[in-house]
Amino acid sequence: MKPKIFFYYFLLLVLALQFHYCNTKTGNQRLKTGVYVNEKDPKSYVEIKRGKDSLFCSLWNDRAAYGKYQVKDDTLICFSDYDDDGNYDYEAAFLIRPGYLMNLFNIDDKWLFHSDYVKEKGLWLQIRPGQIEDKLKLTRRGEVILDSKKIGEFMRFDPSAAAVQLSPPSPEKSLALCLFVDYDKGAEQAYILDMKNKKVLAQEVYANGSWVSWSSDENYAVTVVYPYEGGGTSLGVVDLTKEAVFMFKDTFKDLGARAYQYRLRPSVMGGGSGSYSGFTIYRSNSYETESATYSIERTTSNQIVFRAVSKIDPTKAATATFDANGIWVDEIKTSSAIPINLAKAKEYQDIDLQSLRWISPKIFQVRVNIKCDYYAYEREPEKSPCFGKSDDLLRLYDVQVDVSKLAVTYKRLE
Repeated sequence: MKPKIFFYYFLLLVLALQFHYCNTKTGNQRLKTGVYVNEKDPKSYVEIKRGKDSLFCSLWNDRAAYGKYQVKDDTLICFSDYDDDGNYDYEAAFLIRPGYLMNLFNIDDKWLFHSDYVKEKGLWLQIRPGQIEDKLKLTRRGEVILDSKKIGEFMRFDPSAAAVQLSPPSPEKSLALCLFVDYDKGAEQAYILDMKNKKVLAQEVYANGSWVSWSSDENYAVTVVYPYEGGGTSLGVVDLTKEAVFMFKDTFKDLGARAYQYRLRPSVMGGGSGSYSGFTIYRSNSYETESATYSIERTTSNQIVFRAVSKIDPTKAATATFDANGIWVDEIKTSSAIPINLAKAKEYQDIDLQSLRWISPKIFQVRVNIKCDYYAYEREPEKSPCFGKSDDLLRLYDVQVDVSKLAVTYKRLE
C-alpha cells in the first residue's frame, strides 16, 4: 500500500473513532423525527417534526402540552412560556445540524426515541398526530386507525395537545388499554384492543387514567378514573367474556331502531300500527354480515327479540330485547364502575393502585385510604379534622371485589 493512501485510511479511522467517542460520551443518538423522552424525567417529552424546509419541535409533559418552537442557526430551541421579564423561558435547546439530539442546556440529558424507550421499560406508548406504532395510527385529522380500519376519532381535536396512549400489552393475549387523550382536558375515550389480532374488544370503557390491571386469565381488566376537579379515585372493570355483546352491539341497535319505526307506522304505510308483529329484517327473518348472522327470535305486540351468532366462532352468540318504547332492555355493558364508595361528606377516597392484587381470576384486593377533603374546608380550614395533623389520613380499608358480580366487601384496618 502506498504511504499516501495509508495516511488517508489512517486519517479516516481517527475521525471515525473521534466521532464515536464524542457521541458515546455525551449520550447522544442519531436524530429521527418523532417523539423523544428524557431518560431522567420520563414524563417529559419533545417531539421533533420535519417541516417543508426545516425541523421544529414541541415540548409537553404528562398533563399539559406547551408546544412552541424557534429555529436559530444550527439550533432548534423549544420554550414553554415567557418569564417575568418577558423573555422566553427556555426548556431545551437541541443541536440539530450534525443529526443528533443533544440538549445544549444540559449535555448530560439522554433523550431516547420514545417507542424504543417504552418497549424497553414496559411503559405506556404515546402516539402523536401523524405517527404510527404497531399498526395503530393517529391521523392529523384526529382519526384513530388500527390495521387500516378506523376505530374512532377525537370529539374535540387539537393537534398540539392530542395523543393516543397505549398500555403495555398483557402477558398472554397481548391486550391493551387505549386512551384518546387531550393533554389540556384529559382522556375523552377509552378502548380495549387486541394487539395480536388487531381488533377492538371493548369500547366506551370506564377509564381516563393511564393504568390497567389484568386478571390472571385476562378475562377482566380493572381501570382507574380520576376526577377532573378535586381529589379521589374510582375503579372500573371491563368484562371481556362479553366480547360477543360488543361484536353485535351496533347491528342490534340498528335493527332495534328499524323495528321500532315499523311499530310506529300505520299499517297502510307498511307498518305495524302499534305492534312489532309482522316485522321482518330486509323482507326476511334473518340478516347476514361478514362476521355474524342475525335473526328474529320472537315478536309480540310490545316486544321483539333479536339473536346473533358469530360466523367466526359459533359459540359466541347473544340476544337483544327491545320493549314497546324501542329501548334495549337487556343491554349488557362490557364496562362498569365498581361501587367502592367509602368516603363520607367532606372526605375523599384515595385508592392505592400499587396495592391491588388478584387472589383469583375474578376477585382482587386493594387498599383504600379515606382522607380529608381540604377543598370542603377551604374557607374554614381550622374546622377540618385533619387541621394541624402531619397527614390527612382518616381511615384505611382493605377492600375485596368480585368483578363478575360487582360485589364489594371491606374491612377497616385503622
